[in-house]
Amino acid sequence: MSSRILVVDDETSVTDLIGYNLRKAH
Repeated sequence: MSSRILVVDDETSVTDLIGYNLRKAH
């Protein structure tokens, strides 16, 4: 999970993180 935060440099990862956070929020 920490690796995802580290890969914030990639735009695709950022979008993926947003969607992942939204999924977790629900």
